[in-house]
Amino acid sequence: MDCVFFNKCKERLDRISDSMIHANQAFSVYMQMRNFQEEHNELINISPGFYRCVFSCCVEVLFIEINKMFDPDPSSDGILGLLNSMKRSIDLLDREKPIAAGVIEKIDGKKWDSYEYENIEQLIDKAIESISQHDKIIYRVKTQRDKFYAHQDKDIKNLNDFFKKHSVSIIDLETLIVLNTNLFNALYTYFKNTTLMPVANNHEDFKKTVYYIEKGVEALRELEG
Repeated sequence: MDCVFFNKCKERLDRISDSMIHANQAFSVYMQMRNFQEEHNELINISPGFYRCVFSCCVEVLFIEINKMFDPDPSSDGILGLLNSMKRSIDLLDREKPIAAGVIEKIDGKKWDSYEYENIEQLIDKAIESISQHDKIIYRVKTQRDKFYAHQDKDIKNLNDFFKKHSVSIIDLETLIVLNTNLFNALYTYFKNTTLMPVANNHEDFKKTVYYIEKGVEALRELEG
């Protein structure tokens, strides 16, 4: 095993974890706001501009970070880039080192994904294969990111037609985030002998905001009543 290459991979994994935390946190807040919108639309009307801005920011972060995760460039700080770099330099890694099995909770907390690999070579091959199975979704995410969220291209004549052609659903986004989290943890156990859930500790803070908004509205109604 080449210790220099091994340590460089560990450093890249640390940088990847930052992007994954951003993506997972953005998705968590995005889903909380969607649920809030459905259940408390009258509260959103108190400050629609604020919620529209936060909502848009979450979506932009999601598309930018997810696109980064699936950049195939071996030098990029994304899951696929790191996997391609490792595959190209497989002889520099310890092929015999065991990888502990793990279980990953999905974003909604209701479903579970498990992973188990015999060695790093199998992990790399299966990981790249599992990513390739989602090529169509990844392409649509990349297209939206490149042509709209990063900079709105002038060749987009009709936004409705553009988003219809390159549609990305909430399920699509969650699928890619869970796939990333799963593969990230598998790589993390190989390089660092432990697991790490790449989610910020305060990713559910919006629930507290909702609570205080509700209390404030109740107080206003009592004063007005």
